[in-house]
Amino acid sequence: MPGLPSAVAPPADLVAEPPTASQATEAVGAVLRQILDERLRHCRTVDPVFAQELATRLAALVERGGKRLRTAFAHCGWRAAGGSGDATTVLRTGAALELLQACALVHDDV
Repeated sequence: MPGLPSAVAPPADLVAEPPTASQATEAVGAVLRQILDERLRHCRTVDPVFAQELATRLAALVERGGKRLRTAFAHCGWRAAGGSGDATTVLRTGAALELLQACALVHDDV
C-alpha cells in the first residue's frame, strides 16, 4: 500500500535486550505513535478535512490506549515460548493487536 512505512522499528534500546512486559507496552506505544504519525501525514495529503475531523480523533483514541493487556499477553507468550534477543517482531505484533482492538471498538460503537 503506497505511503505505508516499510518497517516501523521499536526503540532500539528495547530491542537488543528482551524487554519486560511493562517495557514492551511502552515500546508498543512508541511503535503505534510512529505508525499513526505516518498514516496521519498521509491522510492530510489526501483529505485535510477528514484528517482533522476523524483521523486525528481515531489516532488519539488508539494512543490513549488503556492497559494494553493484549500487548502484555503477546509478550508473555513470546517469552514463555522461548523468545529472547531481538523483540522487534513481538513489539510490532503488539502494535497490530492494539490497532485491531481499536477497529473492533469503533465497529462496535458504529
